[in-house]
Amino acid sequence: MALVAPGTGAIFAVMSEALAYRPATAFRMTTGSEATTAVLAGTIAKLARIGDVIALSGGIGAGKTVFARGFVRALSQADEEVPSPTFTLVQAYDCARGPVHHYDFYRIDSAKDAYETGIEESFAEAITVIEWPDRIAVLRSEHWLDIEFSMDARNPETRELVLHAGPAWRDRLTDPALLRSGLAPAPASDD
Repeated sequence: MALVAPGTGAIFAVMSEALAYRPATAFRMTTGSEATTAVLAGTIAKLARIGDVIALSGGIGAGKTVFARGFVRALSQADEEVPSPTFTLVQAYDCARGPVHHYDFYRIDSAKDAYETGIEESFAEAITVIEWPDRIAVLRSEHWLDIEFSMDARNPETRELVLHAGPAWRDRLTDPALLRSGLAPAPASDD
């Protein structure tokens, strides 16, 4: 079942449906601390452009909010207060390179609820960071970057990140600063 947002023509799929499109190009990186995750976020933030969507997936405590804070602070101020928008659903920041909208859909019940937050305008007019994008399914664009966080049970500080890049992100993810940080193309899988 799909929901067509009134007056926009954009299609949102309901939560129970699979995500409509996941970019195939994948990169991997392991971070050993929250600080490393924040530095990676800052490096990616400096490559982001208006219209980009950074989708952060993973369990509770996996590092999504740490990443989002590092991302926003890299584009604004190092001491910027970046609260989790778990209850407000969205926090907006005016940054030198344009607006950044940080969404958290952990508590969202439907794609319609996401539409009511103004997310569609964010896709067009801001850099958008979404925690819990799996709570809604939206058609991905070429400007979409999925980042999956998983925790290492043996080391609570270690996170494995897998990045799925849309076409607009592929070349940017080969930026020398990212490669120096340890980001590498993921080996091809047989899935």
